Order: sequence, then C-alpha cells, then structure tokens
Amino acid sequence: MFYDRDDCPELASKWHVYVTGHSLGGALATLLALELSSSQLAKCGAINVTMYNFGSPRVGNRRFADVYNEKVKDSWRVVNHRDIIPTVPRLMGYCHVAEPVYLGAGDLKNALENMELLEDGYQGDFIGEYTPDVLVGEFMKGEKELVEKILNTEINIFRSIRDGSALMQHMEDFYYITLLENVKSNYQTVAASSQTNGDKSLPIS
Repeated sequence: MFYDRDDCPELASKWHVYVTGHSLGGALATLLALELSSSQLAKCGAINVTMYNFGSPRVGNRRFADVYNEKVKDSWRVVNHRDIIPTVPRLMGYCHVAEPVYLGAGDLKNALENMELLEDGYQGDFIGEYTPDVLVGEFMKGEKELVEKILNTEINIFRSIRDGSALMQHMEDFYYITLLENVKSNYQTVAASSQTNGDKSLPIS
C-alpha cells in the first residue's frame, strides 16, 4: 500500500525495524536500511529503522554514502580491526557508510596501531578501509607522510592475509568473541572508575 506524502493516514501502531547482517548480509542490510528509510512508511512516520552490520564490504560510492547517511540516522558498522572484507572493493571510488565501531581482539592498544583516522572531509573511515584511489590522489598532492602511512597499511593488510588473521577475524564467532572482550573491558573500566570515586556497587570480576 502506498500513501501520498501529504496524505498519511493515522496509523494504529508504529514499528521500530532493526536490520542486521554479516559480510554479504551486512551489505544487503545496508541496502535494505536505505530502502526502508526512503519508503513512504518512513516518510509517514510508521517505521523507524536501525541498522547494525558486521564485517560488511563497501556498498557504494561517496554519493551513495552521503545519501545513506542522510536517510539512515541510526546506523552502525561493526569492524574487527584486521578483518579483510571491509577493505573491499578496493577500487572505483567505493567507500563506507557511517557509523563505524572498531573492535580490537586482545590488547586494544596494539589493535589500534593500524587504525589512524584519515581526515579528508568524510568522517568514519580509517586508512585500512580506504581504497588505493586515495593513495594516488594523495600522492598527486604531495602528501608524502600520508602516502607512507597508507603504504604501510597496505603492507599490513597483505601480511594479515598471509598469516590468516584477515579471514579468521571475519568469521561470525570471532566477532562474537571481540564483542564480549570489548564489553568486558568497558565494564572493568567503568567499575574501576566507580571504585575510584567511592562507589562500591560495581564489582570487578
């Protein structure tokens, strides 16, 4: 059933729709979230959309990402820091939609070493998720330091493919493990802070 934007009926109930997926399913979740958020039901206020995906590849170009970010306000991409799939496709201007949540397995400090932000007017990507198109563009601008960082990241990506961690960290069970580790780490941080401030209600396990 389709409605005119100016002729939205009174609806008996409103729905909050959660869209999720992993890998290719994450890419499809991105497309569905945009489709639902652009639908007449969303325009009439009948549905609100939240999208969570895990290990999704890039879905479209910068224009697609801009339209998506405008339409889908509650959107989260969960990425294991050495997962290879979020780095593809690597050419033709593909880029990610918002909003990234980066997970690090084990020592978070070490995990963050290859996750330096690239400020080029588009928030939310880190160097390992950018395509080689960026490398060419920055080289033409003479940004030698940035080019060196991107090259080092490319080398690290190939190393992670060689040692198997790139694919291992893409698996669903590994996402589950890193989510648990991050929740536990955050809980311990909050608990320690509460105890420092004199609140003994949160035990540290």
